Amino acid sequence: MSILMEVQMAKFWKPISQICSITLKRFKSRFAMGMMTNLDANLVSGECCVARLATRDPWIVPPEVSLAELVDNVFLKHAISFVPVVENGILLGYVDTQIVRNIDREYWTTTTVDDVVESTNEGNTVSSDMSVARLAAKISRTGRRKFLVTDTHGLVGVIALSDLTTLLKVTSTGG
Repeated sequence: MSILMEVQMAKFWKPISQICSITLKRFKSRFAMGMMTNLDANLVSGECCVARLATRDPWIVPPEVSLAELVDNVFLKHAISFVPVVENGILLGYVDTQIVRNIDREYWTTTTVDDVVESTNEGNTVSSDMSVARLAAKISRTGRRKFLVTDTHGLVGVIALSDLTTLLKVTSTGG
């Protein structure tokens, strides 16, 4: 990775890590002031897990789909930017718009999802029973915004930083 790309990524991820840090501080502050809703208390105590916030049954794609089909029929049609790759019920990994952007458009019709899939690993996958507080810490530590959510049976869903920020909006408005 070039130095310029590293600098650009650092500028992009710094606000995200600050949001996660602020999120945890906010929860602790509200807890100390006795202003927490039941949902807030569950989040801080670790009772609220990723599975409760994850988007279940997300759009998925098989590995043989071309990038052109992926962009037209999934990313653009459904306004999403991250999709799990599943073959015969087995989670292989994910592909997102960032991965696709790195491939010249002229090759999208001949390049398949299987050619570019990011395989599942500890960095992009979280357990469905992980606490929201641990997820926020992982987001802050890694800078990653989206994760595959799994359990012993495979894909449960996907979760993103935006799910946590939406949760903050709901709890801060009392709804």
